[in-house]
Amino acid sequence: GKQREILFAGDMILVHPEYAHAFEAAGAGDCAMVNLAFSRETLDFIEQRYGKPDSPVWGTARKTRCSRLSPVEMEHFRAAMENLLRHPGSRLELDAFLLEILRIFARADNVGKLPLWLREALSGLENSAQLRSPWKWLVAQTGRTREHISRSMKKATGRTATEIINEIRLRRAANLLRLTRMPVLAACYDCGYSNVGHFYRLFKKKYGVTPRRLRLEGDPGFLPG
Repeated sequence: GKQREILFAGDMILVHPEYAHAFEAAGAGDCAMVNLAFSRETLDFIEQRYGKPDSPVWGTARKTRCSRLSPVEMEHFRAAMENLLRHPGSRLELDAFLLEILRIFARADNVGKLPLWLREALSGLENSAQLRSPWKWLVAQTGRTREHISRSMKKATGRTATEIINEIRLRRAANLLRLTRMPVLAACYDCGYSNVGHFYRLFKKKYGVTPRRLRLEGDPGFLPG
């Protein structure tokens, strides 16, 4: 059936190739839109190469997807597009740009439903000082109370604030172990964990291996998620 969507600045839409669609202005203001079309074969290849059986790019029903970019994400997207325009006709740059778009939708599965003010604050949790005191950072950045932030996370994602913060911490820890020579213990503390045993249990539950095993084996197929 027909579906009508009201779009706002920063909205990114992924439209299934079988869906007919059109756009119309809702007011008299200026509007800029970028339209990128690619073949169904390209999408099928990407799903086969990078997708997971239980969560393909389009979802199990292959529905139209929408993700609203934060201001930081919009700047990142503009930079990626400018890089693409500097290399016209480059298949490598086009594929890299397309993969970045699909990564945005993959990330949106976890945090895309959060309000922008909260997504912006969470995106700033990227260094050891902030991860050691995440609530101090979140409260300062958002101007909301801890209780309000917790409720917003639970309402939007169905997940607790602790679960979301742990995911950010563990992703950073995995990247440190994969990309640097930082000792496991130092990575644990850098990511805000004071209890090493707790860190090990959470890490193995998420990635299926211990931090030490990841460091020793260096599994090339491992991609922090």
